[in-house]
Amino acid sequence: MEADDQCSPEMSPWPAEVVRQLAPAFGMSTTGMARILGMSRHRVWRQIHRRQKLSAEDQQLVLGAIRVYVAALKLCGYNTPDQRAWARRWMSDWLRTPSPFFDSQCPLSQISQPNGQDRLVTYLSQVRYGVYT
Repeated sequence: MEADDQCSPEMSPWPAEVVRQLAPAFGMSTTGMARILGMSRHRVWRQIHRRQKLSAEDQQLVLGAIRVYVAALKLCGYNTPDQRAWARRWMSDWLRTPSPFFDSQCPLSQISQPNGQDRLVTYLSQVRYGVYT
């Protein structure tokens, strides 16, 4: 992970609303997004309704999910609305399909795992550039 991708102590906390805004990009509900990120759905909804901020740990999980989404957009193209829509559909299908690269598990299972988001971004970058190991 590059230094500018990480949350620094000076970075202001994000509103919990960002979880709800990110969910459609992954083709799921807010509750599903919270679950996939390993966050309590009740706590996320409570924070959204109370307009509270995410904890630093939760913010790191959301930031990692955004990095995965951006890597998928770069792989599939994102210049037109049609390309972005196709990229979201592809990513939604890909995340739910077991992959040998992830020990026959769905890539989605990696989102809340230690280093899982980095593995997803690395894999998508390798596919984008034709680097297979």
